[in-house]
Amino acid sequence: MATKGPSKSSEQSGTGAANSNKSGLRKPVFVKVDSLKPGTNGHTLIVKVLTSNTVLSKKPRNTMSFRGSQNQNTRIAECLIGDETGTILFTARNNQVDLMKPDNTLILRNAKIDMFKGSMRLAVDKWGRIEVTEPENFVVKEDNNLSLVEYELVDSLKPGTNGHTLIVKVLTSNTVLSKKPRNTMSFRGPQNQNTRIAECLIGDETGTILFTARNNQVDLMKPDNTLILRNAKIDMFKGSMRLAVDKWGRIEVTEPENFVVKEDNNLSLVEYELVNVVEES
Repeated sequence: MATKGPSKSSEQSGTGAANSNKSGLRKPVFVKVDSLKPGTNGHTLIVKVLTSNTVLSKKPRNTMSFRGSQNQNTRIAECLIGDETGTILFTARNNQVDLMKPDNTLILRNAKIDMFKGSMRLAVDKWGRIEVTEPENFVVKEDNNLSLVEYELVDSLKPGTNGHTLIVKVLTSNTVLSKKPRNTMSFRGPQNQNTRIAECLIGDETGTILFTARNNQVDLMKPDNTLILRNAKIDMFKGSMRLAVDKWGRIEVTEPENFVVKEDNNLSLVEYELVNVVEES
């Protein structure tokens, strides 16, 4: 008696499961605008277009290439896009400009962050894609424009200043204090956290500076880590500058940057002297 082979429906089911598994591997992870950081790429977002301003529209020269005559205009538009968490400027090029109509809802696939004069811009190159999709019902948070945040360079830091946002690499981290707490009580309960302080050398392509890390910050200060320091301030220690982030700021570990730290320009080696001003009677 002949043995029946597997049914067609079961074969289709198996194929469908395999395809489902394959498609599952490719499923994109959608991120929000306020999670974007310098030096990152591979982002997939759903955004609305708020404004689109053409900054370049250049007709081509009558030139020939191996692809034939080059007849396409070069167009660049600076577009403000966003979602319910914030906004960011998007640099649209050539055919992308046509998609950037105000009120359009877009899916940006494999978008990347470029830096322009110290601030972030979002872009999609030939490895990504822009799709116009159905309108979303979220309200764009227009008071959180990530492109208005200016990332400063280390060599621009000066004594007595604060509110700095920088991207730096950690070169060294040395613990200078690790103190166990006494068995004391406060209105918050028992104090069980160690007091830790580390002196860390951090820097960017313009120079280095010593950073004073406290308690949980010490764990982030691992050599070769790339960090974003938000609302950092300059403290003075024995006449030289130290960078610090207090409770009003934030430290974030981010994707590695490709700059080379300029180690021969240590701002913390510059000693500032006090000048006594004598008033004339």
